[in-house]
Amino acid sequence: MNMKSFFSLLLAGLVSAAPAVTPVERGLASVEARDNSIEARQATRVQFTSITASGAGCPSGTWSTVISPGQDVGTIAFNQYSVVTTTSRACTVTIRLTYPGGCTYGNFEGTTHGFALVDSGVSGSYSTSYTSTTGNNANPPNSVFSGPSWAGGNTFTKSDVAPAKVVNRSPNNAQVTVTVNTSLGLSRANGGAITTNDITFRITNQSRNSNWQTCV
Repeated sequence: MNMKSFFSLLLAGLVSAAPAVTPVERGLASVEARDNSIEARQATRVQFTSITASGAGCPSGTWSTVISPGQDVGTIAFNQYSVVTTTSRACTVTIRLTYPGGCTYGNFEGTTHGFALVDSGVSGSYSTSYTSTTGNNANPPNSVFSGPSWAGGNTFTKSDVAPAKVVNRSPNNAQVTVTVNTSLGLSRANGGAITTNDITFRITNQSRNSNWQTCV
């Protein structure tokens, strides 16, 4: 047997020993890999995507935001949101959230920290309202500052709760926007000072039914 014939027989043996991979098998392997990649991108809980602000009380450059590494808590901090020489100031905060497929239940909570100093005979207020692209709206009671306890100045905390239920009739993520309208007020200009320092948002008591076709 010459050398050429030997290599021809060796090559034929290697080919016959190799496992056959049909086009269908290759196709299934490709689909499985693609499905795994899609599954990895699906959220399983509500995630904060972005927080922004606009308005006379919070012009660009006067606020900053932080979203936790787990994307489950978001905070916006202000350095000029106050009312002193005027009777009112307003700021609109826009929160963008990613919801998983199916039905998600829970509460959207906003906690504001601020400072109020109100002269005798003057009243001040801080108000918040919540609207969502899903129809989840809330108008919590205003914080009111008046009387001797605020004449020397004091910090305040306002805790709000709004519904966060979303029915997403899809296995894919859904984008939801929550708009928080806030305002500071004094009954008389130069009658004190009210400042909003920061607002922290989170989803609490969260649960989910992933059966997006039938959940309610």
